[in-house]
Order: sequence, then C-alpha cells, then structure tokens
Amino acid sequence: MKKLPIFFLLFSLIPNLPVSADTFITGKKAKKILLKGPARLSDVKADSVIIDGYLAFNNLEVTGDVTVSHPIREESQNLKCRHLTLGKSITANNVQCESAYICGSACLENIEVSGNTTITSNAKIKNGKMSNLNLTSNEIHLNNVNLKDIIIEETRNSTNQVLYLKGKSIADNISFKSGNGVIFMDKESKVNGEINGAIVNRE
Repeated sequence: MKKLPIFFLLFSLIPNLPVSADTFITGKKAKKILLKGPARLSDVKADSVIIDGYLAFNNLEVTGDVTVSHPIREESQNLKCRHLTLGKSITANNVQCESAYICGSACLENIEVSGNTTITSNAKIKNGKMSNLNLTSNEIHLNNVNLKDIIIEETRNSTNQVLYLKGKSIADNISFKSGNGVIFMDKESKVNGEINGAIVNRE
C-alpha cells in the first residue's frame, strides 16, 4: 500500500472546523499551535506548529516541527525549527532548520539546513548553507549556496533539467538521475567531487 505523505496524515487529525479569515497570533508562547485556515504568526515561540492553510510568519521560533498544508506567503521571514514539512510552495527569508521537505517550489534567501532538504519542484535559493539537496525539478538556481551533494531526480519532462550555480556556490557532488542535465557555472562556483549525468558550461 502506498504511504501517505506525513502532512496528509497530520491534517487528517485536525477537527473539521469552519475556515474563516486569517488568524493573527502575536507575541505568544505556546506548547502547540494547531490551526485550520490561514494564519499569521509574529514574534511567536512554540513547541510545534501545524497549520492547515496558508501561513505568513515573522520571527517564528519552534523547538519542534513546523507543518503547513498550503503555501508560505511571500512576506515571511525569520523561522527557526527542527523539521519543516510543507504541502505546497514557500517564499521566505532567513530560515534555519535541521531538515526540510517541500512538496512544491521554493524561493528562499538566507537559509541554513543542517540535514537533508527535499524540494519537489523548481527552486531558487540565494545565500545558504545546506547539507544534501534532493530535487525533482527542471530548473534550479543556486546563488552563493554551500552544500554537500545535489541529487536531481528524473521528471516527466527530463529533457531539459538545468542547474545554475551562481556566485560562490560550492557543492561536493552533483548527480542528474535522468542523464539529461545541464549545468551553468559562474567562474567562482565550483564542484569538489563528481558530476554525473550532466554537461557543464562555464560562464
């Protein structure tokens, strides 16, 4: 039997509450924040956060996990958590976590992930320090990102899978599972180990 994504299982436990306008929470400490519907969290500290809806945050510090079913809104900034699990896309600035699973696209600036990161769509990441990055994507932009291994999974349209390494981006190894990868590298970017399944163009 096919395993259900973790965010689907979590949200199935949330009571069928009516969805209203945005829930605003400011300057609060809580053990668990569990909300159905869009939410805006500002200067909040919590043990865990589960949102079945959109989320915008500003200074959100979570000792445990953050799980969100809908996109993270563009104005979001300053998040610290253990594991970040998203059912949709994220656009945010200044994110720190141990691991991240993003079921959608990612536009991130100033990100630090000590463990594995998975992104299932296109990605733009600027200024970051990451461990292993696994993507199912046709277009990836990394600008001043330092990481270990990059693995690009095969997509339905894997004839054009492109990775841009801009600025002083550094990777240990890069692998395109489709064998149809193209890498465009700035002169200051570098790959310390092996590149598999891709041709490299130096700019």
